[in-house]
Amino acid sequence: MIHLQEISQGRDDNAMKAEGYLKAMTKENFLSFLHFMLDWTKLLSDVSVLFQEKACLIGDVARVLELKDKFAHMKERRGKMSTDSIERLKMEL
Repeated sequence: MIHLQEISQGRDDNAMKAEGYLKAMTKENFLSFLHFMLDWTKLLSDVSVLFQEKACLIGDVARVLELKDKFAHMKERRGKMSTDSIERLKMEL
């Protein structure tokens, strides 16, 4: 973002593009989506690690089902990163 801020100080086409990117990247919905993706990829990483184990047994499926419940839970409630980011925004205001 610092690089885009520096470029946006100019007066050419690249400066205008950089300014547009900065505006888009600092919108609340974009930032919320990034924090959602942080939560989502953490859960997805846990599933991936489980399936990469050489000795993945049927008993391990219970762990996958727990993770599936966590994914479903994210539809109704925000994850840790999303919640933390919202709390920080409230503190700044």
